[in-house]
Amino acid sequence: VLVCEAFMVIYHPQWIKVRDLIASGAIGRLRHVQGAFSYYNVDPKNMRNRLDLGGGALPDIGVYPTVSTRFSTGKEPQRVQATIERDKTFGTDIYSSIRADFGDFELSFYLSTQMAARQVMVFHGEKGFIEVFSPFNAGLYDHHRVELHNQNHTEAQVFRFPGTQQYRLEVETFARAAQGGKERVFTLEESVLNQKVIDAIFRAGGKDGWEAV
Repeated sequence: VLVCEAFMVIYHPQWIKVRDLIASGAIGRLRHVQGAFSYYNVDPKNMRNRLDLGGGALPDIGVYPTVSTRFSTGKEPQRVQATIERDKTFGTDIYSSIRADFGDFELSFYLSTQMAARQVMVFHGEKGFIEVFSPFNAGLYDHHRVELHNQNHTEAQVFRFPGTQQYRLEVETFARAAQGGKERVFTLEESVLNQKVIDAIFRAGGKDGWEAV
């Protein structure tokens, strides 16, 4: 039986492009990844605001900056720091600022379920940087667009993926894998690794200093 967590982003060609650019040395040594994911939702009936249903910013959207960084770099974080704010009524985490140490580079990102909607991911290297303008809901927050900038910000390459349906690509890939195809799917082992990061962030939010993943 094939079981996968539905991380649609790894099937989108824009993320495959980011991974390939990093691997090819397009930005040189990766030093820092920066991200943001936020939206505004205060509906008490919405599952994202229901602690008993696993609501909160980290379980809902915190997984995306982590999984996209892990996918793009092939690296795992070793330790994390975090500041977490909870809603006094819902009890869910509504804002987090996170720092993750990947050894060779650092990831920093913030999340919120009660801030103006924004998504962005930037991979900053010694020779340039890559910016993903609508990294998780491509076509909704911005166009399907990835930009590669050189070291001196004098040249830029823009990669566009109009009309891409990442959820369709996800389902079609899963179907081929279930039929015996050699497709790259998001395994349960990868899900466990990603959840370990989220668990470590929750632990870090209750202490001052680093928390091991």
